Amino acid sequence: MKSIKTSGKVVLIHKDNCPTKCRSWNPNSDSEADFNFTCLKELWDESHDQFRLYRCETCDTYYLWHWHEEIGWDGGGDSVSICARSLFDADVIVINYFEVHQPRHECYGDYLKSRIMGY
Repeated sequence: MKSIKTSGKVVLIHKDNCPTKCRSWNPNSDSEADFNFTCLKELWDESHDQFRLYRCETCDTYYLWHWHEEIGWDGGGDSVSICARSLFDADVIVINYFEVHQPRHECYGDYLKSRIMGY
């Protein structure tokens, strides 16, 4: 975790005090330039779901990014949604485990979907 020294105190930089306010990132907006993100890896890609791991380079917070396409079976257009959630350290450990040992295991896909849903 990054820190700065100010007025003789050391302040840890995290998502709640990140100068770029990365916690307010809306991946549907065009304001990505306001933030300092790096896409580290595509974690999961199937026909209608894609997951990527992002990191805020200012405060080192990790984000799970999700793109989902819902098929319009009634002849209408397909709808697309994009969202991102910050991850806990434990999530990063679990993701690393799956990436190393079982990158295509169905439980991995279920885990990523559950994190996006907030579970």
